[in-house]
Amino acid sequence: MKHQGTFRLKVDHTCSEPFTTADITPSADSHNAGALQLTLGPEPAGTARYSITEKSPGKYKLTVKECVREIRTNEFAASDTIITTKAAAESIADRFNMITEISLPSTLTKIGERAFALHLLVREALVIPHNTAVIESRAFQSMGAGGSGADGITIDIRSGKLAKPGPDAAPPFPLRDTLIQDASGIAGIILPQRVYDSYTKANLQAIFGSAFTSYRKPDGTAYDFASKP
Repeated sequence: MKHQGTFRLKVDHTCSEPFTTADITPSADSHNAGALQLTLGPEPAGTARYSITEKSPGKYKLTVKECVREIRTNEFAASDTIITTKAAAESIADRFNMITEISLPSTLTKIGERAFALHLLVREALVIPHNTAVIESRAFQSMGAGGSGADGITIDIRSGKLAKPGPDAAPPFPLRDTLIQDASGIAGIILPQRVYDSYTKANLQAIFGSAFTSYRKPDGTAYDFASKP
C-alpha cells in the first residue's frame, strides 16, 4: 500500500492476459489487512509450453516455459511424444536417460499425475517453484539418478501452498500419496517448515515412501524425522 486507499501493482511476468480485474481481491490474510491479493487467470491460449536443448550427446534439458500454469497428466513422462520424437530410432531404455535436467516456471501451480515419470536426472536439485499448490500421485515416479540415494538428486520444494490444510481436512491433500514410488534415486527432499509440520510422519511416508528419511530444511539442515509424530 503506497498511501491510505491506494495500491501499487507489480507484475513479475509478461504473459498475454495473465489476469483480469476480477482476479484482484482483498486479502484474507490477517497479517496483510487492507492489501489486495492477485490471482493468476487461466493459462493464455497458445502458450509455448516447453523447449528441449541438448546438454551433451543424447542428454537433454527440458525447460517448461513461463506462463505455463499446469503440467498435465503424463505430459513429460519418459514414454511421451516429446521423448519419442527426439529418440525415434533409439531403444526405450535410451529414452529414459534422455532428460537429465528439468527447469520449471515460477507461474506453475499444479503438477499432474506421472508428469515427469521415469526420467534419470543428473545430480542437481529439481526445484518446485513457490506458486505450486498441487502435486498429484506418481508425478515423479521412479525418477532419479538411479542406484543409491547418495548418487541421486534433491527435490527442492519451495511452495508453502503444499501444506496440508487443517488437522481435520480430508484427503486428497496438496501433496498426494506415492509421489515418487521408487525413492532409490532421490538423495534428499527439501521442504518448507510449514509443509513439513503440516503432515504427520505417516503422511510423509505415504507420499515419499516408508523407507525415505532424508528431509531437509530450506537452509540445508536436516529435520529430525525420527522424532516426528
